[in-house]
Amino acid sequence: MTESLTTQQRNVLEYLPATVEEVATDFGVTTSTIRDHLSSIRSAGISVSNENGVYSYNGDHISTSMPQANHASKAAQSKAANNHLAELNDRLAKLLNNSAPAVADGGLQCKESNEDVVIHRSDDHIGNIVYDEFGNLCFDNEIAAERIRSVTDSVMNLIDREGGAEREYDTAHLLLGGDTVTGEQIYNHQTPDEQIDLAADLYFEQIERLAARFPDFQVLSTKYPNQGSSKAKNRNS
Repeated sequence: MTESLTTQQRNVLEYLPATVEEVATDFGVTTSTIRDHLSSIRSAGISVSNENGVYSYNGDHISTSMPQANHASKAAQSKAANNHLAELNDRLAKLLNNSAPAVADGGLQCKESNEDVVIHRSDDHIGNIVYDEFGNLCFDNEIAAERIRSVTDSVMNLIDREGGAEREYDTAHLLLGGDTVTGEQIYNHQTPDEQIDLAADLYFEQIERLAARFPDFQVLSTKYPNQGSSKAKNRNS
C-alpha cells in the first residue's frame, strides 16, 4: 500500500512516531508541508494515529532513503549536526572576515565580441541516498558526482562544436546555488563534514577544469539557500 507514496511521504511515515513540529524541524520544511504529507498518506489508505499530537504508524517496515531508527536518537543526531554546522559557519565567517577578497589578477579580460558560458549548480544533494519502491538504488554519492561531471563534459563538448561555427568562448561563470549537501543521511552514519568535503572536492575538480579551459573564469555563490532557510543560528552573510 505504501508503494503509491512519494519518496518524501515515505520518509515522513518512516520517521514516525513524532509530532508535526518535530518532523518539520528535522526535515527543514514548514509544519503545513508535513500536515499535507500526513493527509496524503491517510488518503492513500494508510492508518496513521494521532495521540496528543504524536503521530504514529504501526504498519510493516518501509524501505526508504532514511532507515528506521529510534526517534530520540534521530533528534539527538539532528541537534548535534545542527550545532556542529552552526560552529562551522561561525569559524568560516571569522576566517572570511580576516581574509582579503579573492580577486583574479587584472579582473575579467573578456572581449565583448566573444561568448560567455554560465553554469548554475543547484540541488546536488550530495550525501543523499534514495531507493525506489522496488528497492533499486536511484541516487547516491557516485551518481551525484557523475551528474556534476557530466554537466562540465557537456559544456566542453558544446564549446568544441561551437568552435566550428567561428564562435569564440573566452569566459566561464560557475554559479553555486543551494541544497549542495543533504543533512538527512546523518542517520546512515554520515557526518556533515563528510558531505561538505565531498562537495568541495567535486566543485574544485570542476573549477580546475574550467579554469584550465577558459582565459577568464569566476565562481559566484548565492547568499542564501534556494529553498527555505538555514537552521544554523547566528547566520553570517
